[in-house]
Amino acid sequence: MRNNCPRCDSECTDLDSSREQQVSAVMCLDCDFGFNAPVDEDCIEKMWNLIGKESCAVMDEDDEYE
Repeated sequence: MRNNCPRCDSECTDLDSSREQQVSAVMCLDCDFGFNAPVDEDCIEKMWNLIGKESCAVMDEDDEYE
């Protein structure tokens, strides 16, 4: 797994999965950026590594959704 968060570049990330719930999750322990998906750990790890910094930018209060 990549050693850094695509949002804050922290090395503190966590990867977890549940066979019973059929879901895997990945999250940065510093900025709480993360997601879960109904895939195995290998697949969610590949998804995490494809995220670019611009894809997970934090929106300011002044920003509007389009």
